[in-house]
Amino acid sequence: MCINNTKENKKEKNIELKDYLLICPLAIFGSLSWLEFGNLEYDNLSLIFAPIHAISKGVYLLYAQNIFREVVKNEKNVNFNNFCFNISMMTSLLLVFPAIISASGSVVNADASWESIDYTLIGLSFIYMIGMKYSEFNLSLLLDLRHYVVLEHTKFFLASIGQWYIQNMAHATIYAFFGKIFYVISLIRYWIGLDKTENNDNNISKQQDVKQEKYF
Repeated sequence: MCINNTKENKKEKNIELKDYLLICPLAIFGSLSWLEFGNLEYDNLSLIFAPIHAISKGVYLLYAQNIFREVVKNEKNVNFNNFCFNISMMTSLLLVFPAIISASGSVVNADASWESIDYTLIGLSFIYMIGMKYSEFNLSLLLDLRHYVVLEHTKFFLASIGQWYIQNMAHATIYAFFGKIFYVISLIRYWIGLDKTENNDNNISKQQDVKQEKYF
């Protein structure tokens, strides 16, 4: 029995290592797609809290998906829409006071140039937020988190290409160029290597609960 458990633990560790080797290059090259040293703007606090924010979001995704699965499994009256509504309401209540403080302390320069597209984006932002948050909940709660992370980085990767196109290559750098090339290569490598990882992962999941439950 102990030998079988040891073998299963080794297989699971190998799968986790393969996941890291597939996803980490995507994260690195996806971020590299935006790199432009001339336009880096930050202060000391933002530099300190940036990695904390990334780690907190990862913990939140693991915790939220695990809670959602447990709630749906144990509570028959709770469905996806109810869960999304409750989590959105709690998040809004937690952020309302920081949002008020931030808005009261923000200053818009008098010489800031506002164009018609800016007013359009501000006016229609609530429609965008509804669609964006609902699709984000669908992906983060119902999809394998490995796929979600890849789709998240791909979204920003495509946005970096869109920025080049809209601004006529105004912020193109050699770092971003090679980041885009290697991101596409890493993305192909991820989807090719994922089939082998998923087959082994499915065999292990038959004998275990959801993978995230060991952390929470």
